[in-house]
Amino acid sequence: MASQDEDAQIDADEKDEAAETVAQGSSLKRMLSILELFSIEKPAWTIEDIASTSGFTLSSAYRYVRELANAGLLTSVGRGQYVLGTRIIELDRQISLCDPVEQAGRAVVPEVMSQVEQGGVIICALRGDHMVALYSDKHPQTLSLSRERGRTASLFRGAPAKAMLAHLPRRRLSKLYLDNQDEIASAGLGERWPDFQKSVSKLRKSKVVITRRDFGMPYFALGAPVFDGDNKVVASISILIPDELYATSPLDALSDIVLAAAQKMTDRISALVAADVYSIAPSRMDDALPPPTA
Repeated sequence: MASQDEDAQIDADEKDEAAETVAQGSSLKRMLSILELFSIEKPAWTIEDIASTSGFTLSSAYRYVRELANAGLLTSVGRGQYVLGTRIIELDRQISLCDPVEQAGRAVVPEVMSQVEQGGVIICALRGDHMVALYSDKHPQTLSLSRERGRTASLFRGAPAKAMLAHLPRRRLSKLYLDNQDEIASAGLGERWPDFQKSVSKLRKSKVVITRRDFGMPYFALGAPVFDGDNKVVASISILIPDELYATSPLDALSDIVLAAAQKMTDRISALVAADVYSIAPSRMDDALPPPTA
């Protein structure tokens, strides 16, 4: 039987290990936050700028940048400046070939395009407190899509975003509200937490979200949520049509089309994950899936 001294030492060791785990997690979070600094507006950063902007000590900034560079996530371009690294290009290629959400979208979009004479279709994925465009297609000369792959946008404006927002769990919605109260209010989703909850509930009940001219763009959109194998919202699929056609467009029929497409994407994602097909060559994915149901 362990003595009291041994028990006390074990407790102390466990506390030290817990503290070390927290510290490591915090350090990793700080290091990864550096990647959020890089943007089209400011694609290159010096270590000194990273340190001053992020509030890191210079020694910590050097250490973090060194680790990110060793992983290929940052690349030195001379004169002390760093840009995003080529490992990100490799990862993007893998996502475009193997990600279940994108694969499901690419399989469904052509069918939707065949049912829509004008406009286009876009697949967007959920990322933190915003959305990111994954894949889109459009009919020539009918619409200018600004949501090319990799573009991000707010979760509080537009059908593609609101279709996902409507199905987030309450805890995540609460954090979003606390972090984005002004933006939520300006988007007309509520000035208080109860108002925001009501707005989200209304979006959820509608099943298909319809918006017009969001972000000042000349189109209206119909968006529906896409879920993963655990029934968690991960993406949306939306039809975008020139706004001048809104009054004459069959909204009920278009809603049925986008809702059916979202369900097919959801079913396909579940099938891809269940079959573990993202671990095989992308060209064999369809062969590994069970035949589609009617």
